[in-house]
Amino acid sequence: MPCACERSKATSRCRDCLQCPLQCEECVRDGHRLNPLHWVETWNGRYLEKKDLSDLGFEMYLGHGGLPCKYALSAAHPITYTITHSNGVHRVIIHECHCPSRRPSVSQLLRAGLFPATLNRPESAFSFDVLRQWDLHFLTSKKGAYDYFNALRRLTDNSGTRTVKNRYREMNVVGRVWQHLTAEKRAGLPHGLVLPNRAPSITVPCVACPWPGFNMPANWKDTPSELAYIHASELGGDGNHGLQKKRKRDDPDDVSLSEGQGYFVHPSKMQSYLEAIDSEPAPETCSGFKVGRAQRPGKFRNLEVSGVVAVICIRHGCFRPGAMVDLQKGERYASSHTYSSLSDR
Repeated sequence: MPCACERSKATSRCRDCLQCPLQCEECVRDGHRLNPLHWVETWNGRYLEKKDLSDLGFEMYLGHGGLPCKYALSAAHPITYTITHSNGVHRVIIHECHCPSRRPSVSQLLRAGLFPATLNRPESAFSFDVLRQWDLHFLTSKKGAYDYFNALRRLTDNSGTRTVKNRYREMNVVGRVWQHLTAEKRAGLPHGLVLPNRAPSITVPCVACPWPGFNMPANWKDTPSELAYIHASELGGDGNHGLQKKRKRDDPDDVSLSEGQGYFVHPSKMQSYLEAIDSEPAPETCSGFKVGRAQRPGKFRNLEVSGVVAVICIRHGCFRPGAMVDLQKGERYASSHTYSSLSDR
């Protein structure tokens, strides 16, 4: 069957475009100048075979709306990228912009909606779409990067007859950086937006609680004692001993990207506080506290963190920023008392 352009036979069609008819390879390439991450089907004489657009000779150009750069040198060679998208793992041939005022390679990829896996000569990237979807799957269905990427490999080829490049390790790093940058952007930190009387943070504060300089009158300290309750915060603390961390050899490069800007107390602040106080036994004001002495000695063996304790606004159900700490060897009074001492500093 001839193609609508009447130049050659119609042997290919796009799997991701709705109601896409059979076209010749040239028409398929021209119609996907701005959609390089679609799968196509090509007639091989027996059946429609799934292929990448690059298998049809498609090449992607950066910086000029999908058109070639007029400053591109004839000797300049494109780079074959492995790009992970929400419909699978693709092989894409990419030409960079070569204008005199061109941006770096990483900037060109980001402006095209591709997040590079490294800053030094990247050859792998992830589309913004797949990172947004992974973030939602991670937060709502508690799906890990390993399972999510395996599903993407299945979307690429579910027959097991083709080799699909494994970018699970890169996705772990890129997904973590993506979540951090998204949290900073939503908090307004890149633009220097900081709420009054509050340290820079990526958390969502309880804006309904009394907050000097934000939602309280300037003369709130002059409120009569019988009305002082209207300026009180109702806080409550609770611990979770299921959130444990075993003592193991950690990766020295695995560092926090938002240390001190989330819900946990800054580690150095916590450490200096614990070193400044004397260790003291937990108070036993009632018989319920005696259960701590009845625990078996090996319960917390090989545990670096035996649980966490956090402070929440019990009136509005919001976690208190900077008021969550790790526990060691059960519910020690010093650690449990830290949130009440550090959360208001």
